[in-house]
Amino acid sequence: MKIMDTLLDKASTNSWCREVDEHEYLGSVPSMLGNNERRMLHWWARELPLTDSGYIVDAGCFLGGSTNAFVTGLAKNPYVQEKFWRIHAYDMFIAPRENYSLEMISNSKVAGDSVIEIFVNGLNTLRDFVMVHMGDFHHSSPPPGDLDILFVDICKSWSLNNIIIDRFFPHLIPGKSILIQQDYNDQFSPWVNLTMAYYRDYFDYIADEHGSRIYIYKTQIPRDQLNGSMIKNLDFEAKISLMNEEIELSGNLHSRFFNAITTAWLVFEHGGIQKARKYLSSIDSIAIQPWHSEKPYVDIVLSAMEHLGDISGLEKYQNQYFKK
Repeated sequence: MKIMDTLLDKASTNSWCREVDEHEYLGSVPSMLGNNERRMLHWWARELPLTDSGYIVDAGCFLGGSTNAFVTGLAKNPYVQEKFWRIHAYDMFIAPRENYSLEMISNSKVAGDSVIEIFVNGLNTLRDFVMVHMGDFHHSSPPPGDLDILFVDICKSWSLNNIIIDRFFPHLIPGKSILIQQDYNDQFSPWVNLTMAYYRDYFDYIADEHGSRIYIYKTQIPRDQLNGSMIKNLDFEAKISLMNEEIELSGNLHSRFFNAITTAWLVFEHGGIQKARKYLSSIDSIAIQPWHSEKPYVDIVLSAMEHLGDISGLEKYQNQYFKK
Protein backbone atom coordinates (compact mmCIF):
# COMPACT_ATOMS: atom_id res chain seq x y z
CA MET A 1 0.00 0.00 0.00
CA LYS A 2 2.94 2.34 0.54
CA ILE A 3 3.64 2.35 -3.21
CA MET A 4 -0.04 3.04 -3.93
CA ASP A 5 -0.25 5.83 -1.36
CA THR A 6 2.82 7.47 -2.87
CA LEU A 7 1.38 7.20 -6.37
CA LEU A 8 -1.92 8.75 -5.29
CA ASP A 9 -0.12 11.64 -3.62
CA LYS A 10 1.91 12.26 -6.77
CA ALA A 11 -1.10 11.89 -9.06
CA SER A 12 -3.08 14.45 -7.06
CA THR A 13 -0.52 17.05 -8.19
CA ASN A 14 -0.43 15.85 -11.84
CA SER A 15 3.04 14.39 -11.33
CA TRP A 16 3.23 13.13 -14.94
CA CYS A 17 3.79 16.72 -16.05
CA ARG A 18 7.07 16.62 -14.12
CA GLU A 19 8.04 12.95 -14.30
CA VAL A 20 7.35 12.26 -17.99
CA ASP A 21 9.44 14.36 -20.33
CA GLU A 22 7.32 16.43 -22.69
CA HIS A 23 9.32 14.91 -25.56
CA GLU A 24 8.89 11.30 -24.35
CA TYR A 25 8.08 8.99 -27.27
CA LEU A 26 4.38 8.12 -26.94
CA GLY A 27 3.79 6.73 -30.41
CA SER A 28 3.45 8.34 -33.81
CA VAL A 29 -0.29 8.00 -34.58
CA PRO A 30 -2.51 11.10 -34.48
CA SER A 31 -4.58 11.46 -31.33
CA MET A 32 -7.44 13.59 -30.08
CA LEU A 33 -5.87 13.46 -26.62
CA GLY A 34 -3.68 16.31 -25.48
CA ASN A 35 0.01 15.65 -24.88
CA ASN A 36 -0.42 15.91 -21.11
CA GLU A 37 -3.25 13.36 -21.21
CA ARG A 38 -1.04 10.91 -23.08
CA ARG A 39 1.80 11.57 -20.61
CA MET A 40 -0.69 10.83 -17.83
CA LEU A 41 -1.65 7.45 -19.34
CA HIS A 42 2.02 6.61 -19.92
CA TRP A 43 2.80 7.49 -16.29
CA TRP A 44 0.08 5.27 -14.84
CA ALA A 45 1.12 2.30 -17.01
CA ARG A 46 4.76 2.87 -16.05
CA GLU A 47 4.29 3.42 -12.32
CA LEU A 48 1.35 1.25 -11.23
CA PRO A 49 2.18 -2.27 -9.98
CA LEU A 50 -0.37 -4.43 -11.82
CA THR A 51 -1.87 -7.36 -9.93
CA ASP A 52 -0.96 -10.86 -11.14
CA SER A 53 -4.33 -11.18 -12.85
CA GLY A 54 -4.70 -7.48 -13.63
CA TYR A 55 -5.19 -5.68 -16.93
CA ILE A 56 -5.29 -2.24 -18.46
CA VAL A 57 -8.44 -1.55 -20.46
CA ASP A 58 -8.28 1.08 -23.20
CA ALA A 59 -11.93 1.52 -24.15
CA GLY A 60 -12.23 3.78 -27.18
CA CYS A 61 -8.74 4.09 -28.62
CA PHE A 62 -9.47 5.42 -32.17
CA LEU A 63 -6.11 5.23 -34.01
CA GLY A 64 -4.17 4.23 -30.90
CA GLY A 65 -3.00 7.45 -29.26
CA SER A 66 -4.05 6.23 -25.83
CA THR A 67 -2.87 2.67 -26.53
CA ASN A 68 0.60 3.85 -27.51
CA ALA A 69 0.83 5.90 -24.33
CA PHE A 70 -0.07 2.80 -22.34
CA VAL A 71 2.29 0.39 -24.13
CA THR A 72 5.29 2.70 -23.93
CA GLY A 73 4.61 3.13 -20.22
CA LEU A 74 4.07 -0.58 -19.59
CA ALA A 75 7.34 -1.35 -21.39
CA LYS A 76 9.13 0.62 -18.66
CA ASN A 77 7.12 -0.73 -15.71
CA PRO A 78 9.60 -2.43 -13.33
CA TYR A 79 6.86 -4.17 -11.35
CA VAL A 80 5.37 -6.16 -14.26
CA GLN A 81 7.37 -9.05 -15.69
CA GLU A 82 4.74 -10.62 -17.95
CA LYS A 83 3.56 -7.88 -20.29
CA PHE A 84 2.03 -9.75 -23.21
CA TRP A 85 -1.69 -9.00 -23.70
CA ARG A 86 -1.91 -6.98 -20.48
CA ILE A 87 -3.61 -4.14 -22.37
CA HIS A 88 -7.04 -4.77 -23.88
CA ALA A 89 -8.02 -2.20 -26.53
CA TYR A 90 -11.62 -1.76 -27.68
CA ASP A 91 -12.88 0.20 -30.68
CA MET A 92 -14.90 -0.06 -33.87
CA PHE A 93 -11.69 0.82 -35.76
CA ILE A 94 -13.86 2.44 -38.41
CA ALA A 95 -13.47 5.96 -39.77
CA PRO A 96 -16.42 8.03 -38.45
CA ARG A 97 -18.67 10.49 -40.26
CA GLU A 98 -17.00 13.47 -38.67
CA ASN A 99 -14.70 15.86 -40.50
CA TYR A 100 -12.25 16.50 -37.68
CA SER A 101 -11.57 12.78 -37.28
CA LEU A 102 -11.30 12.19 -41.02
CA GLU A 103 -8.78 15.02 -41.35
CA MET A 104 -6.78 13.51 -38.52
CA ILE A 105 -6.71 10.10 -40.23
CA SER A 106 -5.49 11.77 -43.43
CA ASN A 107 -5.01 8.47 -45.25
CA SER A 108 -7.53 8.63 -48.09
CA LYS A 109 -10.13 7.15 -45.75
CA VAL A 110 -13.83 7.91 -45.94
CA ALA A 111 -16.52 7.30 -43.35
CA GLY A 112 -17.08 3.59 -42.88
CA ASP A 113 -13.54 2.52 -43.89
CA SER A 114 -11.50 0.34 -41.54
CA VAL A 115 -8.55 1.98 -39.75
CA ILE A 116 -7.30 -1.15 -37.96
CA GLU A 117 -4.08 -1.24 -40.00
CA ILE A 118 -3.20 2.28 -38.80
CA PHE A 119 -3.74 1.16 -35.22
CA VAL A 120 -1.72 -2.07 -35.53
CA ASN A 121 1.15 -0.49 -37.45
CA GLY A 122 1.34 2.30 -34.87
CA LEU A 123 2.04 -0.19 -32.08
CA ASN A 124 5.21 -1.26 -33.89
CA THR A 125 7.31 -3.71 -31.84
CA LEU A 126 5.01 -3.51 -28.79
CA ARG A 127 1.91 -4.91 -30.47
CA ASP A 128 2.14 -8.16 -28.44
CA PHE A 129 1.32 -6.15 -25.33
CA VAL A 130 -2.17 -5.52 -26.70
CA MET A 131 -5.21 -7.73 -27.13
CA VAL A 132 -7.41 -6.04 -29.73
CA HIS A 133 -11.21 -6.17 -29.51
CA MET A 134 -12.55 -4.86 -32.83
CA GLY A 135 -16.24 -4.20 -33.34
CA ASP A 136 -19.36 -2.92 -31.63
CA PHE A 137 -18.63 -2.40 -27.94
CA HIS A 138 -22.18 -3.46 -27.11
CA HIS A 139 -21.05 -7.04 -27.81
CA SER A 140 -17.75 -6.83 -25.92
CA SER A 141 -16.64 -8.53 -22.72
CA PRO A 142 -13.97 -7.45 -20.23
CA PRO A 143 -10.64 -9.26 -19.81
CA PRO A 144 -10.70 -12.42 -17.66
CA GLY A 145 -9.39 -10.81 -14.50
CA ASP A 146 -9.11 -7.62 -12.49
CA LEU A 147 -8.93 -4.17 -14.04
CA ASP A 148 -6.00 -2.21 -12.64
CA ILE A 149 -6.64 0.69 -15.02
CA LEU A 150 -9.94 1.36 -16.78
CA PHE A 151 -9.61 4.17 -19.32
CA VAL A 152 -13.01 5.11 -20.73
CA ASP A 153 -13.27 7.11 -23.93
CA ILE A 154 -16.03 5.09 -25.55
CA CYS A 155 -19.16 6.24 -23.71
CA LYS A 156 -20.69 8.27 -26.52
CA SER A 157 -24.24 7.16 -25.70
CA TRP A 158 -26.37 5.97 -22.79
CA SER A 159 -26.17 2.38 -23.99
CA LEU A 160 -22.37 2.37 -24.24
CA ASN A 161 -22.20 3.89 -20.77
CA ASN A 162 -24.37 1.03 -19.53
CA ILE A 163 -21.88 -1.54 -20.89
CA ILE A 164 -19.06 0.03 -18.87
CA ILE A 165 -21.15 -0.02 -15.69
CA ASP A 166 -22.74 -3.46 -16.14
CA ARG A 167 -19.74 -5.43 -17.44
CA PHE A 168 -16.54 -3.57 -16.57
CA PHE A 169 -17.19 -1.90 -13.19
CA PRO A 170 -17.62 -5.33 -11.51
CA HIS A 171 -13.94 -6.07 -12.30
CA LEU A 172 -12.62 -3.02 -10.44
CA ILE A 173 -10.62 -3.63 -7.26
CA PRO A 174 -11.38 -1.47 -4.19
CA GLY A 175 -8.33 0.45 -3.06
CA LYS A 176 -6.39 -0.38 -6.24
CA SER A 177 -8.19 0.23 -9.54
CA ILE A 178 -7.75 3.53 -11.36
CA LEU A 179 -10.71 4.80 -13.38
CA ILE A 180 -10.08 7.50 -15.98
CA GLN A 181 -13.21 9.08 -17.49
CA GLN A 182 -11.91 10.88 -20.56
CA ASP A 183 -15.24 12.50 -21.41
CA TYR A 184 -15.91 13.97 -17.96
CA ASN A 185 -14.70 17.45 -18.90
CA ASP A 186 -16.65 17.51 -22.15
CA GLN A 187 -20.06 18.71 -23.27
CA PHE A 188 -21.48 15.75 -25.18
CA SER A 189 -21.52 12.93 -22.60
CA PRO A 190 -23.86 13.85 -19.73
CA TRP A 191 -24.25 10.17 -18.76
CA VAL A 192 -20.56 10.07 -17.79
CA ASN A 193 -20.83 12.94 -15.30
CA LEU A 194 -24.17 11.66 -14.02
CA THR A 195 -22.68 8.18 -13.51
CA MET A 196 -19.85 9.54 -11.40
CA ALA A 197 -22.30 11.65 -9.40
CA TYR A 198 -24.49 8.58 -8.82
CA TYR A 199 -21.54 6.47 -7.63
CA ARG A 200 -19.84 9.32 -5.77
CA ASP A 201 -19.52 7.36 -2.53
CA TYR A 202 -17.55 4.57 -4.21
CA PHE A 203 -14.81 6.57 -5.94
CA ASP A 204 -12.31 9.13 -4.71
CA TYR A 205 -11.36 11.97 -7.01
CA ILE A 206 -7.63 12.18 -7.75
CA ALA A 207 -7.07 14.82 -10.44
CA ASP A 208 -8.14 16.29 -13.76
CA GLU A 209 -6.01 16.33 -16.89
CA HIS A 210 -7.58 18.23 -19.77
CA GLY A 211 -10.73 16.25 -20.71
CA SER A 212 -9.99 13.40 -18.32
CA ARG A 213 -11.01 13.02 -14.68
CA ILE A 214 -9.09 10.41 -12.67
CA TYR A 215 -10.45 8.39 -9.75
CA ILE A 216 -9.45 5.55 -7.50
CA TYR A 217 -12.10 2.93 -6.82
CA LYS A 218 -12.57 3.24 -3.05
CA THR A 219 -15.37 0.91 -1.95
CA GLN A 220 -17.11 -2.06 -3.57
CA ILE A 221 -20.36 -1.09 -5.29
CA PRO A 222 -23.14 -3.55 -4.33
CA ARG A 223 -23.75 -5.89 -7.24
CA ASP A 224 -27.45 -4.98 -7.43
CA GLN A 225 -26.44 -1.33 -7.92
CA LEU A 226 -24.27 -2.05 -10.96
CA ASN A 227 -26.99 -1.43 -13.48
CA GLY A 228 -26.57 1.43 -15.92
CA SER A 229 -30.26 1.46 -16.76
CA MET A 230 -31.02 2.53 -13.18
CA ILE A 231 -29.13 5.75 -13.84
CA LYS A 232 -30.64 6.36 -17.27
CA ASN A 233 -34.15 5.78 -15.90
CA LEU A 234 -33.86 8.18 -12.96
CA ASP A 235 -36.53 10.85 -13.13
CA PHE A 236 -35.48 14.27 -14.36
CA GLU A 237 -35.55 15.89 -10.93
CA ALA A 238 -33.23 13.23 -9.51
CA LYS A 239 -30.77 13.68 -12.38
CA ILE A 240 -30.73 17.46 -11.96
CA SER A 241 -30.30 17.14 -8.20
CA LEU A 242 -27.27 14.86 -8.66
CA MET A 243 -25.76 17.19 -11.24
CA ASN A 244 -26.31 20.26 -9.06
CA GLU A 245 -24.34 18.48 -6.35
CA GLU A 246 -21.66 17.53 -8.89
CA ILE A 247 -21.38 21.17 -9.99
CA GLU A 248 -20.81 22.26 -6.38
CA LEU A 249 -18.23 19.51 -5.84
CA SER A 250 -16.42 20.07 -9.15
CA GLY A 251 -13.14 21.06 -7.52
CA ASN A 252 -12.06 23.57 -10.18
CA LEU A 253 -13.58 26.15 -12.52
CA HIS A 254 -12.93 24.07 -15.65
CA SER A 255 -14.86 21.04 -14.38
CA ARG A 256 -17.55 23.23 -12.83
CA PHE A 257 -18.24 24.81 -16.22
CA PHE A 258 -18.42 21.46 -18.02
CA ASN A 259 -20.66 20.00 -15.34
CA ALA A 260 -23.04 22.90 -15.95
CA ILE A 261 -22.85 22.37 -19.73
CA THR A 262 -23.48 18.66 -19.20
CA THR A 263 -26.57 19.52 -17.18
CA ALA A 264 -27.82 21.58 -20.12
CA TRP A 265 -27.74 18.42 -22.27
CA LEU A 266 -29.87 16.59 -19.71
CA VAL A 267 -32.33 19.51 -19.84
CA PHE A 268 -32.28 19.26 -23.66
CA GLU A 269 -32.96 15.53 -23.51
CA HIS A 270 -35.89 15.81 -21.11
CA GLY A 271 -37.32 19.25 -21.89
CA GLY A 272 -36.35 20.07 -25.47
CA ILE A 273 -34.57 23.00 -27.07
CA GLN A 274 -36.61 25.78 -25.43
CA LYS A 275 -35.85 24.68 -21.87
CA ALA A 276 -32.23 24.02 -22.79
CA ARG A 277 -31.93 27.52 -24.28
CA LYS A 278 -33.38 29.00 -21.08
CA TYR A 279 -30.92 27.02 -18.95
CA LEU A 280 -27.95 28.05 -21.09
CA SER A 281 -29.01 31.72 -20.99
CA SER A 282 -28.64 31.69 -17.19
CA ILE A 283 -25.54 29.52 -16.96
CA ASP A 284 -23.32 32.47 -15.96
CA SER A 285 -25.05 32.41 -12.59
CA ILE A 286 -23.89 28.80 -12.14
CA ALA A 287 -20.46 28.65 -13.78
CA ILE A 288 -18.28 31.00 -15.79
CA GLN A 289 -16.38 29.87 -18.88
CA PRO A 290 -12.81 29.82 -17.52
CA TRP A 291 -11.05 30.41 -20.82
CA HIS A 292 -11.36 33.03 -23.54
CA SER A 293 -12.83 32.21 -26.93
CA GLU A 294 -13.97 34.39 -29.78
CA LYS A 295 -17.42 32.80 -29.61
CA PRO A 296 -18.78 31.92 -26.16
CA TYR A 297 -18.80 28.16 -25.65
CA VAL A 298 -22.45 28.33 -24.60
CA ASP A 299 -23.31 29.61 -28.08
CA ILE A 300 -21.46 26.67 -29.67
CA VAL A 301 -23.42 24.22 -27.52
CA LEU A 302 -26.72 25.93 -28.34
CA SER A 303 -25.93 25.81 -32.07
CA ALA A 304 -25.31 22.06 -31.78
CA MET A 305 -28.63 21.58 -30.00
CA GLU A 306 -30.49 23.65 -32.58
CA HIS A 307 -28.90 21.62 -35.38
CA LEU A 308 -30.06 18.37 -33.75
CA GLY A 309 -33.53 19.72 -32.99
CA ASP A 310 -34.37 17.29 -30.21
CA ILE A 311 -33.10 14.10 -28.61
CA SER A 312 -34.13 12.04 -31.64
CA GLY A 313 -31.67 14.10 -33.69
CA LEU A 314 -28.86 13.19 -31.31
CA GLU A 315 -29.80 9.51 -31.46
CA LYS A 316 -29.88 9.63 -35.27
CA TYR A 317 -26.45 11.26 -35.32
CA GLN A 318 -25.07 8.54 -33.03
CA ASN A 319 -26.60 5.74 -35.12
CA GLN A 320 -25.09 7.10 -38.35
CA TYR A 321 -21.65 7.89 -36.93
CA PHE A 322 -19.76 4.93 -38.44
CA LYS A 323 -21.80 4.40 -41.61
CA LYS A 324 -20.69 5.23 -45.13
